[in-house]
Amino acid sequence: MNGQDIKTIRQELGLSQQDLAQKIGVKRLAIARWESGTRTPEKANQKRLWQFVQANGLETKLENVSSNDESVSTKLDTLDTTSDNVSKLDTKLDTLDTKKVSKLDTTSENVSSNDENVSTKLDTLDTKRETNSDNVSKQLDTTFPTGYNFDNIPSELIGYPHWVCWGVIERDGKKTKVPYSPHGGKAKTNDSATWGTFEQAQAYLEQNQHLAGIGFVFSDDDPFCGVDFDNCRKPQTGEIDEWALKWIEKFNSYTEVSPSYKGAHVIIEGKKKGDKCRKDNIEIYDTERFFTITGNVLDGYREIYDNQKVLNNLYDVVFTEQNKKQSKPKVDISLDDQTLIEKAMNAKDGAKFTTLWEGDISSYHSHSEGDFPTAARREVLGK
Repeated sequence: MNGQDIKTIRQELGLSQQDLAQKIGVKRLAIARWESGTRTPEKANQKRLWQFVQANGLETKLENVSSNDESVSTKLDTLDTTSDNVSKLDTKLDTLDTKKVSKLDTTSENVSSNDENVSTKLDTLDTKRETNSDNVSKQLDTTFPTGYNFDNIPSELIGYPHWVCWGVIERDGKKTKVPYSPHGGKAKTNDSATWGTFEQAQAYLEQNQHLAGIGFVFSDDDPFCGVDFDNCRKPQTGEIDEWALKWIEKFNSYTEVSPSYKGAHVIIEGKKKGDKCRKDNIEIYDTERFFTITGNVLDGYREIYDNQKVLNNLYDVVFTEQNKKQSKPKVDISLDDQTLIEKAMNAKDGAKFTTLWEGDISSYHSHSEGDFPTAARREVLGK
């Protein structure tokens, strides 16, 4: 039973890798490795898988499984035959004289000694591999929260070979997500040679446990755009702040929880209308940038849709200056005398001005008080 057979069984029953692992008594990592082809099930696990297939009535739908199982059965029969031959050989050895048996035992001890030497060398190699892995992952923050459900990732994204893995390192006291190529080494968002297929990224992640997850690189070769609403979700309750939720509802496209569980990523078909990408807690990217992909979907937002109109609207709202300072209105001081006098008479306290202009100072306690505004008038008008 090959990896594709196992994946077909799981998808036919609508199971996640974790669900299937629990049902046959293995770890999820084993299922992932079998499906990716990096490992094959042992004899006992092959038997459990076949029993599981029979229990769910899938024999007729999996011709490849049946064919493979027949092959496995044939190989097992061969093994049984070999076992019988070994048993016969043991019987013949028992009939040998004591001296020959003694020599055989001595040879066996030498073989055992060699096996121990080989085992010691293998342990040394394993230790070196672990040390190298530790050196590679030394700068990575493996405590960064992770969790993913790859079964929920839209097929539109999976079809593009724009996949990378990612890890977290600390720079200047801040955690930073760094892309890694499924082919080894670091990835570049402007170099497609460092990207891979979805299957390659998934397999590389399984083989390198120090990495945190997988990601999708946006480029001009795909129709997608990603919108990141940061710090909008409460991890304890799953509640999303109103300012972000209203945009998620407007986009009505694929939306998943970010790896930190504190944000939300929306992916649509569309292109950003301008060059700006980030302001406050909102980021918009459609090229030379990768998005972490978790598959932890928000209910009701599992499909990718084209919504260019809403994307344009969001861009305008985020990147257009809304609160421009209003400049004070300019006062026209190039008025002729008569126009200026008329404005003064029609002002809020125009009655007082008119009285003084006509020479009536009876409302003032002294001539000085009345003369002051008159003098001011003459100074202003040159009269």
